[in-house]
Amino acid sequence: MFVSGAVAELVFKELEGGLRRMDDFVLEGLADWMDSVSADGTVEGMARGMKREIVEIPGLPVRGINIPGKVAIAPHHDPTERRFTIVHELSHVEARKNGFNDCHGDVQRLALAALMPSRIVRSLRTLDVVTLAAAVGAPCWAAWARLKMSSVHAMLRAA
Repeated sequence: MFVSGAVAELVFKELEGGLRRMDDFVLEGLADWMDSVSADGTVEGMARGMKREIVEIPGLPVRGINIPGKVAIAPHHDPTERRFTIVHELSHVEARKNGFNDCHGDVQRLALAALMPSRIVRSLRTLDVVTLAAAVGAPCWAAWARLKMSSVHAMLRAA
C-alpha cells in the first residue's frame, strides 16, 4: 500500500514504533464501546456520546487536540482525514480513561478500530481495502492498516 500524506506517515510511524500496552481484546472492546455510544453511527455522534463537542479552529497549530469537553480540530480539506483526526482524539480520551496513558501505538490502533468497528468489518466479510474505506468514509491507508491488524483476521475467521 502506498502511504502518502503527513497524517498517514505519522500513523504508520507510530504503528511501527509506538508503545503498545493494550492487548487486542481490550482494544476491540474499547473500540466497540466507542462505536456503540454513537446514536447515528457517525464520528460526530461518537463525540456526542462521549460528551465531547467538535470545534474547528482555523490556525490551530496541530491537526487535533483535546480540551475540556471538546475535540478541537484544524479545518481539513479531506473529509476522511477529518473523521480520522476526530476519532484519534477521542481515542486519546478513552485510552486515558482506561489507564493507557497516551501510548501512541495503542491510540493509533484504537482509532483505526473505532473508525472501522468490528460490526462493520464482520458485516463486510472482506479484506478489500477500498470496500472497507468506502463503507466508513475512511482514508484507504487507514483501511489498509485496519485490515492488517491481527484481530481483524481472527474476527473474519470466526464470522
